[in-house]
Formats: sequence, structure tokens, C-alpha cells
Amino acid sequence: MGHNENALVKIKELGVELTKIREEVDLNTARWKKLLSEKEELERRFEEEGKQLRKQQQEEMQALEQRLQEEYKAKKESLQEQHRLQLEQAKLQHQDQFSCSSSRVWWPKFALPAPGAGVKCPPVPGKGTAALRATALCPALEPRVTHRCCDLLLSWELNTAHKLEKAQLEETFEKLRLSLQDQIDTLTFQNQSLKAKADRFEEALKKNTEEQLKIVRAPYLHLEKDLKSLKHVLEMKNLQIHQQEKMIMELEKQKC
Repeated sequence: MGHNENALVKIKELGVELTKIREEVDLNTARWKKLLSEKEELERRFEEEGKQLRKQQQEEMQALEQRLQEEYKAKKESLQEQHRLQLEQAKLQHQDQFSCSSSRVWWPKFALPAPGAGVKCPPVPGKGTAALRATALCPALEPRVTHRCCDLLLSWELNTAHKLEKAQLEETFEKLRLSLQDQIDTLTFQNQSLKAKADRFEEALKKNTEEQLKIVRAPYLHLEKDLKSLKHVLEMKNLQIHQQEKMIMELEKQKC
């Protein structure tokens, strides 16, 4: 009789303990479900914020790249237009110089034969300024000789003016070439500097994005740890429940 009473008391105690364990399991299960829901919500937020950060980074890089390309294109077009205007200005200046060169060309002295008494050399028609100069230099020559003299003077004048213009054009072109090359070198250096700046900006933006993603993931990592710990507790409690139920069954058998 006493043995049965002890068994009943033990069963009652185990039943109370089992009820407490089950209540604790229910609470832990509810907490586990809540944490799991929070984890899923954080994962969703993490995915959305990650997409937004990546999209923002891509948009900023595209805007920066477009701005750099527009700046480079504008500077290049400005240099090309400046170079074109300089070449046109130099061409006009040399055309003006060439148009006035005939009046400024130095005429050499020719060793002419002594003029014959009373011989007059008329101007050679169709030769312009050179014909007049030839007539002035050769007043005592025959018209045929004066014509030849005019051709020589005109040829020498044109050749001299051509060489002068060519030398001036080559000098001006070399100056413009050096100036343009200097501007191109400067623009290339600026473009390389901007590219390096863009690379640094991209690296900083990437680093900042990774740091922000770590901040977003921090609560998720904490929840992951809590869920694992809670899962272990639930497994232990379930094991206790199984053991308690087994003990109650054995005591009930002893009671019978």
C-alpha cells in the first residue's frame, strides 16, 4: 500500500514537472517562431537594402563616368576648335604678307651693259610691276632683252616670296603643333587624374557598401545564433519530456 502511495506521489510530481516542461517548451517554441519570423524579415530587408545599395553604386558610377566623358569630350572639342581658328588666323596672316611681299622684296643690282646713246627701251606689255622695274633698270636695252630681264625678276620675286611664306608657315605650324601637343599632354594628364580619382571613388564606394551591408547583417547574425541556441534548448526539453513520459509509464506499470 505504501509503495503504491509513493508511486502515486512520484507520478503526480512527475506530472507537475512534465506540465512545467511542456509550458516552457511552448514558450520557447513561440519565441523560436518569433525569432524565425524576425530572421526572415531581416533577410528580406537585407536583400532589398543590398539591391538598393548596389543600384545606387551603379548609378553613381555611371553618372561619374558620363560626367568625365562629357568633360573630356568638351575639352577635346575646345582644343580642336582653338587649333582650327589658330590655323585659319595664321593662314590669313600669311596670305596678307604674301600679297604685300612684292612691294617689299629687295631687288638685286644687275651688271648691265653701257646704254647706247639715244636708245630708249619701251615698257613690255603684260608683265605689270616686274615689266616697269625691268624697264627702269634697263633703259638702254633692246625690248627683247628687257622682256628677258622682266621674266628673271618676276621669277626671282615669286621664288623669294614663296620661300619666305613657306618658312613662316613652317615656323607657325611648328609653334602651333608644340602648343597643341602641350595641351594634349595636359588634357591626357587631367584625364588620367580623373580616372584615378574615379577608381578611388569606386573603391571607397565599394568599401562603404560592404560596411553598410555588414551593419545590416549584424542583427541577422545575432538572430542566427539565438535560433541555434534556442533550437538546442528545445531539443533538450523534448528529450526531458520523453524521459519524464517514460518514467511515468514505468511507475504506472509498477502501480498495476
